[in-house]
Amino acid sequence: MTIPKLQAYALPAASDIPTNKVDWAFEPERAARADPRHA
Repeated sequence: MTIPKLQAYALPAASDIPTNKVDWAFEPERAARADPRHA
């Protein structure tokens, strides 16, 4: 059994994407880090 082919579709334009509702900023010092023992 094969997977059916998907039909092409248009990607949304920037104006179609809603604006953010929060003003969070990325804080690298708070980001989770991979365990170096498993790198």
